[in-house]
Amino acid sequence: MIDPRVQLNIPFPPEKQEKLAELIEGMEREQLFWLHGYLQALLQTALTKSLPENSLSGESTPEIPQQTITILFGTHTGNCRKLSQLLLERLGEAGIIAGTFDMDTYRPRQIANERYLLIIVSTHGEGTPPLAAEGFYEYIHGKRVPLLETLNYAVLALGDRSYFHFCKTGADIDSRLEDLKAKRIIPRADCDIDFTDQASAWIDEIVLKLKTDLQAKAISVKPTQDFTKSKTVPRQATRQHPVEAEIAELINLNGRGSSKSTYHIEMVTEPGALHFKPGDALGIWPKNDPALAGRFIDKLPFDREQVVNCKGEDLSIINFLTHHAEITSVSRDTLERYHTLGPNKKIKVLLEDPEKLRNFLRGPDFLDLLHLFPSNLNAQQIVDILRPLQPRLYSIASSLRMFTNDIHLTVGLVRYNGDGRIRKGAGSSFLGERVKKDDKISVFVEENENFRLPVDAASNIIMIGPGTGMAPFRAFMQEREITGGKGKNWFFYGDRNFSTDFLYQTDWQTWRKKGLLTHIDLAFSRDQSDKIYVQNKLKTKSKQVFKWIEEGASVYVCGDSSKMAPDVQKAFTEIIRKEAGKSPDDARAYIKELRRQKRYLEDVY
Repeated sequence: MIDPRVQLNIPFPPEKQEKLAELIEGMEREQLFWLHGYLQALLQTALTKSLPENSLSGESTPEIPQQTITILFGTHTGNCRKLSQLLLERLGEAGIIAGTFDMDTYRPRQIANERYLLIIVSTHGEGTPPLAAEGFYEYIHGKRVPLLETLNYAVLALGDRSYFHFCKTGADIDSRLEDLKAKRIIPRADCDIDFTDQASAWIDEIVLKLKTDLQAKAISVKPTQDFTKSKTVPRQATRQHPVEAEIAELINLNGRGSSKSTYHIEMVTEPGALHFKPGDALGIWPKNDPALAGRFIDKLPFDREQVVNCKGEDLSIINFLTHHAEITSVSRDTLERYHTLGPNKKIKVLLEDPEKLRNFLRGPDFLDLLHLFPSNLNAQQIVDILRPLQPRLYSIASSLRMFTNDIHLTVGLVRYNGDGRIRKGAGSSFLGERVKKDDKISVFVEENENFRLPVDAASNIIMIGPGTGMAPFRAFMQEREITGGKGKNWFFYGDRNFSTDFLYQTDWQTWRKKGLLTHIDLAFSRDQSDKIYVQNKLKTKSKQVFKWIEEGASVYVCGDSSKMAPDVQKAFTEIIRKEAGKSPDDARAYIKELRRQKRYLEDVY
């Protein structure tokens, strides 16, 4: 039966209600999301057909369709999807009927029929649109898009200020719609990685503006249900409201003599405190190394107990540097603020040369900045310059179905010698060196809807995850083991040495013996004179890999984004070119189509 809470005024006869209930019973969240988008696309088409002909010319019409607002999101990590749902709720509370659409499933040509379009989009890496937004982005920048003189729009852009092309996708869409004569409802908001407050303010502003405008134009704005009271599903822990997790196990996975330190970390939470699926990440709020914070103070002309103000709270400068500031790296915006408060000719030269700046930002921390470009800054200016400390995200290495209240992580310690002193990653050194068993830390789940096992458990998968990139695939295998998934599983793994760096070796051998793991191919780069990597192993199995893909297998890649992921994609392109007899351009188009079908998925960093 349909849930009685939503049965009021259902426009279906009893027999269709039963079929509908049978269809949706037991659906997973991603299946409901897909169905939601599919039905909204059908609704959008129906509404477009119902528009009078003169409505496309901007003339007044006696009847206006009830769905007046379209929310369009393009996301890589899922944050834009969450914000679109929040915006939908807020519009509903204001009595405004709206619908949300993923750019990946939205028909770009429909934009000519929109009257109100609210766009929430992120920028991926160095200025490129997220995969889901590529089609929409290309269409509106192409020659076939018409003038959009009857469109009213607003853009909320998400990005990372440490990148050169901060919020470029949102800025490009905003500028292009203006060029096409669309009318901007409110100014674009460009949000940094700590986006919650600014995004909420933008949502408040757009909801108020739309409610005022629609009422002034006599478009139906009517009270709807009180969303804030009707929710019964508990909200997930967030960056702003994390939960506590207790460290239960902390084990170095590397063998004696390894050049690396990789930790298996098990955490325990209260029952039901966190909800996650294979592919999701765990956010950790780290603390900086007190010794490093102390070295900063030693370079500054004030006492470590000097009081400063951080977001309205008075605290010591040493407390601020340890718990609240990014001090293990320098971003472009940090350097810009440092230069503004203490002008320096050398910094000015760097800021004016993108290539020199990009190279410079790869290595230094804030202590280097103080050493290279001395400045007479006071304690409060240091607070104003530094970026807020951000959570570190780690792929979850366990299945919630198999370990009900546990969360497993696989964390590689970032540690290297630079300019005569040891440098460490803030998150990895916090977890691997300073946290002890039974300690409690603040955590939350970062959902990743773009890195999910196939809905059909009988589908085959190919997993490529060298080093700690193995983590989500351990969760994938546990999930398939506990649920009885019948799909075949092929894993490509690599690291430096077989004897010391084969992480979770017993787990993979057990799955292979059970037959759950169909194939495993290993690439240990330092065990022979010629270095061998996972991309090399892929090409040696070219024919079989292509056969799996042609039969419907999904490909998953996790790990390093700078070299490994591009090299793996290049290897797949060569495989397609060779085995399918395609040109290089056609092979790249083949990979792009796999991405569009969500059968070539990456979780890279």
